[in-house]
Amino acid sequence: SAYGINDSGHVVGVSNITAGSPHAFLYDGTTMHDLGTLGGSYSNAFGINDSGQIIGTSEITGNSTMHAFLYDGTIMHDLGTLGGSGSSAAAINNSGQIVGASYINENSSAQHAFLFDGTKMNDLGTLGGWYSGASAINNSGQVVGGSNTTGDVNHAFLYESSNMIDLNTLLPAESGWVLRWATGINDSGQIVGDGYFYGDYSAFLMTPTPEPATILLLGLGGFVLRRKHRG
Repeated sequence: SAYGINDSGHVVGVSNITAGSPHAFLYDGTTMHDLGTLGGSYSNAFGINDSGQIIGTSEITGNSTMHAFLYDGTIMHDLGTLGGSGSSAAAINNSGQIVGASYINENSSAQHAFLFDGTKMNDLGTLGGWYSGASAINNSGQVVGGSNTTGDVNHAFLYESSNMIDLNTLLPAESGWVLRWATGINDSGQIVGDGYFYGDYSAFLMTPTPEPATILLLGLGGFVLRRKHRG
């Protein structure tokens, strides 16, 4: 299975090996390379930037848990955790910033979104609940994902300028939308994800304004929202 590609056409993902658990791979246009693991049996690569840095998740020695990794072309580096037992990396930008999710302590199931800045893993917090996870980051460092709220409802978020913003707070009161999870953001600030539109499960595209006046404007004037119909 392939999960990521960069502008050079290099592809990353996961593949069965001759014997044992599947491993992360890099396909360079000619050959599929086994990236190995962090000492455990299994690994999977989810993203690659234009410098060839690769991120993913691997079992550590003893196969007791999974940790986020950064592969720099030679070595797979363990990014650690936010204090808990495991972590997973989801995306990397061209500055080498990495996002994902990590358990925050050894004694609970709480997970928080993180941003790895090249030196340490930073906790991005939540929207008031116990869980958050980051799905994507653009080259400006804007992060998107999802988090549960104080009412234990999943909401999509945008993280920028050290602030996690509930995207639903940008909607007009009677928009009919509940934005559940943001899965991607590009360098123009457009955000995609999924949610519910009057109870119907739908994909969404949010685009920073200005846009044509016929498109629904969000409450703070910062985005327009389009519904993507199923089928």
